[in-house]
Amino acid sequence: MYETKLAKCSFITRGVKVKEETNYGIDYYEINMKDFDGNSLNMPTELKHNGSDDQIKLKRLEKGDIVIPVRGSSITNKIAIFELESEIPCIVNHQYWIIRPDKNVLNSYYLLFFLLNKDTKKLLNSDERNMSDTNMKSISKEPLKDLIIELPPLDIQDDAKKIFLQYQELHKHINYCISLHQKLGDVIYSNDSNNLDSLLRRIEDAINDFNSVVSISVDS
Repeated sequence: MYETKLAKCSFITRGVKVKEETNYGIDYYEINMKDFDGNSLNMPTELKHNGSDDQIKLKRLEKGDIVIPVRGSSITNKIAIFELESEIPCIVNHQYWIIRPDKNVLNSYYLLFFLLNKDTKKLLNSDERNMSDTNMKSISKEPLKDLIIELPPLDIQDDAKKIFLQYQELHKHINYCISLHQKLGDVIYSNDSNNLDSLLRRIEDAINDFNSVVSISVDS
C-alpha cells in the first residue's frame, strides 16, 4: 500500500457546457441531479440533440466514472458512480466534476468509498479553496487533485465493489420495508380491514427477503 495524490491516479475534469441544443446532430443523454439514486445514476429519459458531436464525444461518460456536483448545499452527499450501459453518449454539464480513475492502480468503487468517507468529506468541506462568496458550498479542482488517497493492491480494492453492491441491495430492502411500515400505519388508521391481511403477508415476505440478503452479506 502507498499514498499518492488523487491527481496522480485519476483524470479530473468538468462536464461539458453544451452551447445549444439543436434539432439535428448527435443524440445524447444529459444526467442531472434528478438522476442521482443514492450513489448510483439512473438513465435519463429525455433524449437531446446537438450539432457538435466533438463536444459531446470529448466529455462522454465512461463506465466507472465518478460524478460530483461542483456546488450545492450538500455536494459531498451527492457522489455517484456511472455504471450505465448505453450506446448513446451520456454526459453531465459543466456543473459537475468527472473523476476517471486510472484502472491500472485505482478501482472505481474503492474511489467511491474514499470520496464518501467522512474524513474525505471533512477535508473537502473545510478546505479554504472551496469557500465561496455565497452561502453555497462548492468544490474546486485543486482540493480534489490534492486529496491524498491510500492505494492497496487491486485485488483488495476489488472487494469494494462487492461490498457496495451488497450495501445497495440492503438499502433497497430497508426502504421497501419502511414504505410497507408506513402503509400499515395508514391501513390501521383508516380501519381498512380488507387490505390488512394482504399487507401483513407482504411485510412477512419483505422481512424474509431482507433476512436472506443480510445472511448472504454476512456469510460472504
